[in-house]
Amino acid sequence: NKEGKEIDVLGTTAKINIKNKEAILFTITDISYIKKLEKELIEREKLQTIGIIAGGIAHDFNNMLTSIEGNIELANLYLKKGNIEKAIERLGLLQKILNRAKFLTNQLLTFSKGGTPEKVKIIDCKKLIKDISNFILSGTEIIVDYQFDENLYPVKGDPEQLGLVFQNLLINAKQALDNRGKIEIKGKNLNGKIEISIKDHGKGISKEILDKIWEPFFTTKKDGTGLGLSIIKNIITQFNGRISVNSEIGKYTEFKIILPAFKEEQIVNVRKISQLKSESIKKLKILVLEDDKDIQETIKEMLDLLGHDVVITSTGEEAIERYKSEKFDLVLMDLTIRGGLDGKECIKILKEFDQNIKAIVYSGYYDDPAIKNYEKFGFKYALKKPFTLEELKEAIERCYKEK
Repeated sequence: NKEGKEIDVLGTTAKINIKNKEAILFTITDISYIKKLEKELIEREKLQTIGIIAGGIAHDFNNMLTSIEGNIELANLYLKKGNIEKAIERLGLLQKILNRAKFLTNQLLTFSKGGTPEKVKIIDCKKLIKDISNFILSGTEIIVDYQFDENLYPVKGDPEQLGLVFQNLLINAKQALDNRGKIEIKGKNLNGKIEISIKDHGKGISKEILDKIWEPFFTTKKDGTGLGLSIIKNIITQFNGRISVNSEIGKYTEFKIILPAFKEEQIVNVRKISQLKSESIKKLKILVLEDDKDIQETIKEMLDLLGHDVVITSTGEEAIERYKSEKFDLVLMDLTIRGGLDGKECIKILKEFDQNIKAIVYSGYYDDPAIKNYEKFGFKYALKKPFTLEELKEAIERCYKEK
């Protein structure tokens, strides 16, 4: 526009006749307001989705907190009695519970995202669907019947986007069943593709509206926006796949998704790579920037166990001073530091001092550009909190081996 700002427009062409001569009329219409409204409705759809599952999440977290508190107490009692084996058993259960809490948090963050795929990974659809169904159907009386081919082919793409597809379809199935009944989820290999089907034995969809459900803003729900299924279709298209639906009133609704499988020769290569043992790296001197005392203690203990020398700093200014006065092999820093220079500001200053600096950034803010596009900010790798000892080890190895 006149102000130099990019706007969304709709362009149309038409043949016209001017003084017996053919011409083309090109018309441009500003549709910025329509696009803005569409974005607002998508955000509303996300909020409604979060509202639907909020009860189940609260129920799950309360259960997990009960288990965490109980297992910590039991582990302490067993340690006092000298029963190390029982204490280790309780700590193992704690790890499983915390992994589930981590997954629930990631799923909530996924709901807040949108747009086009941001990352490409090899996706195990069987695991992804099982994890999501446990999350979505928490607190209901719905039974899930899984029927997967033993070696279901993986697919390639953004797991968060594909996760949104399964999330929305399972929420629809949950609503159709009124939180009680049965859902059948199948996965089978086809010729270079996989087929995923999600079938609920609920209310069903009438044939009169079956063809309309993919249309944006079409909905039969009182408070719905009609964007859920149109978003799903768009995501599946981005995966170069297709989606279809069959339904019968009062009996069932079944969605089938066809996705291109990751090529078999690529699967073999990935398996070979995953089986290779990581090469050991030398003892490193690592500078840590972290302002939380509890996390400082945890990270130091983890790095000590990995055999590295550790120096802890609490402010960005302190970290910069130590790095300039001593020699460090690696820097590990939190993205957000209270009351001082943060990770982004620190790496910028340190990069000017040492262009070859090796640094890993970590944060609980998954959407921050410095986490999603860490290399552009001067980091070698990024970790999402909470991270495990194994994840930290892999990050250090990947970062330090990178030339």
